[in-house]
Amino acid sequence: MLKDHLRQAGDVTFCRTFNSGRGMVEFATPEEAARCITELQASELEGGTLYLREDREDTVLINTRRKIREAREAQLRARKEEAEKARRAKAVEQGDVPEPSSSSTAQP
Repeated sequence: MLKDHLRQAGDVTFCRTFNSGRGMVEFATPEEAARCITELQASELEGGTLYLREDREDTVLINTRRKIREAREAQLRARKEEAEKARRAKAVEQGDVPEPSSSSTAQP
């Protein structure tokens, strides 16, 4: 019923209702979603009044997940760099790799 009612404003691509009397609807375009909020705000459906708003939580969630992912990737890079430094230091101690010289001139 909700999906059919909101189709007046545009192409509904997803619709879910919850036991609490709330629902979530996605439209094909942001313009259709805005039209729905404007045109169907406070409309009646099955004896109840609809209160419509844009859900911005997805944008926040996506940005938060991206920031978390970037922080984890930075930590992983730092750990890899530290492990590589430790591996090189150990190789130098064991004589497997010559120490880098500070001068490029050879002594006779």
